[in-house]
Amino acid sequence: MKGGILMAAIAGFSLALLVFLFLFASGLVLLLVKFIGCAVAPFLGNIVAGGMLYFFLDAFHLVHMDWSFFDAVVVALFGVPGTIFLAILALF
Repeated sequence: MKGGILMAAIAGFSLALLVFLFLFASGLVLLLVKFIGCAVAPFLGNIVAGGMLYFFLDAFHLVHMDWSFFDAVVVALFGVPGTIFLAILALF
């Protein structure tokens, strides 16, 4: 009984940590989008932020994504929404 409770607590903590890391990465990217968007053209800021989000999702091991030519084109054309699309695509 104690082992099951401990495993459930560890699983809950792991899930909470993953959610925190995802929110942290998303918040950081959104802050940088605002900063870059004010300093540079918003279109360029969206592309840079999409690449950063791609990097953070892969670096924090939230979604395992292999960088490919298709990924580069999608991130370059669509920025953050393209990266979110690629992350959802990688989950399935």
